[in-house]
Amino acid sequence: MEFKPCVVVPNFNHGETLFGLLERLQAYDIPCIVVDDGSSTEQRHLIHAACEKFSSVNLIRLDQNQGKGGAVMTGLNTAFDLGYSHAVQIDADGQHDLNELRSLIELSKKNPQDLVTGFPVFNESVPLGRFLARHITHFWVWVETLSFQIKDSMCGFRVYPLEKCVALVRSGRIGRRMDFDIEVLVRSYWAGLGIQQLPVRVTYSEDAKSNFKPFVDNVLISWAHTRLVLEMLPRIPELLIRKLKRQSSTHWSKRRESGSVLGMRILLGIYSFFGRRVLQLFLYPVICFYYLFSMKARSGSRTFLKQYREYCKKNVIVPQRVSVFKHLFSFAAMILDKFAAWKGDIRINDKLFPLHDHFLQLAKEKTGLVFVTAHFGNMEVIRALSRTYPELKVNVLVYTEHAKKFNNVLKSLDLGVGLNLISVKEFGIDTAILLKEKIENGEWIFVMGDRMAIGSPDKGLQLDFLGRKANFPQGPFVLGELMDSPLYSIFCFRDRDGFYVKAAKLAERNVEGSKLRRERQEVNARRFVEELQKVVLLAPLQWFNFYDFWEKK
Repeated sequence: MEFKPCVVVPNFNHGETLFGLLERLQAYDIPCIVVDDGSSTEQRHLIHAACEKFSSVNLIRLDQNQGKGGAVMTGLNTAFDLGYSHAVQIDADGQHDLNELRSLIELSKKNPQDLVTGFPVFNESVPLGRFLARHITHFWVWVETLSFQIKDSMCGFRVYPLEKCVALVRSGRIGRRMDFDIEVLVRSYWAGLGIQQLPVRVTYSEDAKSNFKPFVDNVLISWAHTRLVLEMLPRIPELLIRKLKRQSSTHWSKRRESGSVLGMRILLGIYSFFGRRVLQLFLYPVICFYYLFSMKARSGSRTFLKQYREYCKKNVIVPQRVSVFKHLFSFAAMILDKFAAWKGDIRINDKLFPLHDHFLQLAKEKTGLVFVTAHFGNMEVIRALSRTYPELKVNVLVYTEHAKKFNNVLKSLDLGVGLNLISVKEFGIDTAILLKEKIENGEWIFVMGDRMAIGSPDKGLQLDFLGRKANFPQGPFVLGELMDSPLYSIFCFRDRDGFYVKAAKLAERNVEGSKLRRERQEVNARRFVEELQKVVLLAPLQWFNFYDFWEKK
């Protein structure tokens, strides 16, 4: 079907802002349907006058106010009947940045079967009450969809694929007032529509009129969430199967890291004012939810713990008492340790860091080093190392697409953390040059050595780990030789007395120059895996690689 979009603008007593909105829309050469939702006589004249100025605008009048949802549904029905394929909903109050309209439409054109919605980026103009209320709604939407996929369900700047969405609208089950934006998005997700999201700037003007009625609309939204939660219950198996299929088909490096600046600020505030014990109470329900609904994490934990027990049995080692729930709860405790590291509450003494003096000397000499680590323990302790060596610059090489965002989050929280995340999709010559400069400047580079990034299988190494062959990336060990620097393994994990830092030298500088040998790389990789296995046996519940790791038997 031909991609043929139009704009739908629901309008109730926003005649003053309509002309400016329609004037800006002319630059996009897109037809527009304005729905006058029973405005007052004076406002009706203003709306009519604004629409008269532009030949591409179709004005529809409703004699009685239907509410925002009723107005949008009228516009969607009209657009569908007129033969349009997609409708862009834009609120009439001028909050949305129309500079993002072209990007919104392009995203819809690339994903014509999906519902495309804006994800608001607020400035200081947003009222605090409205901001917090949105995040309460976010929580309930995550419950109703059993997913964190929908970042924001209240933004009125979105593109509807009309054929599928009009069928939902005509079902008569969607709220007709301020509950519409939330409910149509949740029901679209239930119906199997993909949800695409694009960050858009949102500004609240002090002079802008709002049609939001705090008491009435909050009651309607609460009732909508009640209905949706009740209707979600029989859908739980379907939603969980859908979630499992999506997770299994997505490579780990592309999976979204959960969290937001607001959420992190709230948790950090709780930690700062009330301490670890109080914050831990907040994490109990989160871990219970995660335990119940994250099949991928449960499966990964169960596979690892089974392999751990089998290895202990074969090697006459008394296994520690472990379980999947304890494993996930240990993951939550690690998150608390992250906050402690960010706030500077973690200190490492010589007893728990045997090579402290050695690395202190290397830091003073500005010796560039490459460290290989793993998803084990709490590598945020590296931040404590950077405080121990204040002149040291620490870089972490990651293979996900979220490093830049996470860097910005940490900077916005003004935590003063001395650590830089470098995101790479593929290890190319440009990355090698960048890292080589850092090594020559005496900086340290940390790279994960326990997950395969996207790439061909021949870039991996099949090595024994806990009694079975597992896939380990070759890249970190190639990197060690390319950088012409000493190569170390390092793991930071919680010990009874505090945080233990275990490091071991894997290789000296590459004395053979640019000549790379796979045999030497495999030797260094085996040494790394041996060190990793030692620490995993010491603290099995601090292994957080919740992914398919071993080869299938």
